[in-house]
Amino acid sequence: MTIPIDKTIAKDLIHHRIQELDAIIKEILDKWDYNNIDDFIQDTKQGKLAEDSIDDALELQNVIDKREEIAAILE
Repeated sequence: MTIPIDKTIAKDLIHHRIQELDAIIKEILDKWDYNNIDDFIQDTKQGKLAEDSIDDALELQNVIDKREEIAAILE
């Protein structure tokens, strides 16, 4: 079943979801005192951070993937 939706409302919903995902990304980076996603993931891979950073790095990567997927809808 398909429900029609106004294009402007759809864009607003997508932008809102992207903002939510950005907040999750910021929360994870702030938790580990990082400003750069790549640095955090790299340091986690190299074992420079506590072992529990692995779960956060995996979540971060999933959120980034979801954000890119959703942002592509706007293109």
